[in-house]
Amino acid sequence: MKDIKSKILGRKVLSFILTVTLLVGLMPGNILTVSAEGTDTVISDELIVESVSSNDASATTECTCGTDDPAFHATNCPAYIAPENPQCFCAEKCTDDTLNVWCDVCGMQGVSACQGEDTAVVYTDVVASITNGETVTNYATFDEALANWTDGTTLTLLADVTLTECIKTYEKGLILDLNGHKIECSDNWTIWIDGASGSELTIRDSQDDGHINGVVYAVAGGSKLCLESGTVETVAANGDFTMTGGRIISEDGSGLSVNSEVDVVISGGEIYGSTYGVWITIGNVIISGDTKITGAGQYAIRSSSSDEVVISGTPTISGGTGEFYLNSKITLNTQPANGKVWRVKINTEEITDGIFAVPGE
Repeated sequence: MKDIKSKILGRKVLSFILTVTLLVGLMPGNILTVSAEGTDTVISDELIVESVSSNDASATTECTCGTDDPAFHATNCPAYIAPENPQCFCAEKCTDDTLNVWCDVCGMQGVSACQGEDTAVVYTDVVASITNGETVTNYATFDEALANWTDGTTLTLLADVTLTECIKTYEKGLILDLNGHKIECSDNWTIWIDGASGSELTIRDSQDDGHINGVVYAVAGGSKLCLESGTVETVAANGDFTMTGGRIISEDGSGLSVNSEVDVVISGGEIYGSTYGVWITIGNVIISGDTKITGAGQYAIRSSSSDEVVISGTPTISGGTGEFYLNSKITLNTQPANGKVWRVKINTEEITDGIFAVPGE
């Protein structure tokens, strides 16, 4: 008896000792005998068996499996499964926690023998999902998710996203759920909400730490933006803007700028700017609730708008130089907290600079 390699229906089997006669078929007498002497090929209706003497120097180890899958190579390809010809086909460096047991080298010799790359390739199954009614669809790329972000649907981040071009929205009733993840973009804007099409976008964060770096730009002409939760670096409200919560935190200029004949309603959340918290050149702005507005380097609110600017509720307003810089009127339906003053610079011909204090209750 000799060791042989047997090829059965194209599958290689390691070596075994031929000691029995193979029986094929259901009919009596249908017997297929494999000889271990030399090389024999016997064909029946169901089975092809080739036997090659293990000491034959001409035995081939050519790859015939036709796949780039390293696990398939290691477990099925005749060139690599033989113990006398072990090769490592790990694409990534094995670790104690991620040992490729299918590998002839690593599976037998352990992590130290692995010849994979030192830096493991990170595979992300999905980066975002789209919710349409009760249907949730996951997408492996952010571009795929964007292409399916249609009217009335929610795009939920499942991983951090880095972009080279801004997100442009044209649809209505869109919701972006940061879900605790971050969007970064090297373009001038991170999100562009189209005005001509009247696009509508609501930003929220169903987890903590969701963040949009860069500028969210509501374009003039009919766009609408609502911030419910999450953190945005800068908002340019040239379209209607509503803020009920969340944070606008800018370390490079104003947090919120209003530069068009639009309606801005702020009833909650926090706005911080390294210069001005809110800078209004034109537009109707109403601030209420417990909103917190800070202008660290200059003023909390600067307004040159001839439209209505009204402040009520219990806001916390503070600036580095002062709280208000006014080139036009502003209506204060509230007062500072006990012991606080609001410093107001009124830059008109009628009233010179000054500090105004409203006593607390």
